[in-house]
Amino acid sequence: MFKDALVNFVASLQITFQDVVRIGDWITIEQKEKSIINGVVEKITITLVVVRNFDGTTTTIPAELLLSTTVRNWRSICAS
Repeated sequence: MFKDALVNFVASLQITFQDVVRIGDWITIEQKEKSIINGVVEKITITLVVVRNFDGTTTTIPAELLLSTTVRNWRSICAS
């Protein structure tokens, strides 16, 4: 029953301590060569990550998704 919550909690800790993404980072997550998430990280909680997409909508994703899929983080390009 608590498996998903525990997995997302551990993933959130990994995201924070490994500096995978930060609030304000522009990220893109793709599946099968199709962009499913493309926007700025607005919030990171113990189980969820909220991303504001380029069109103004928000997407709430489980923290575990950032570790189980390929995430393109545009932080280094935007910081230049």
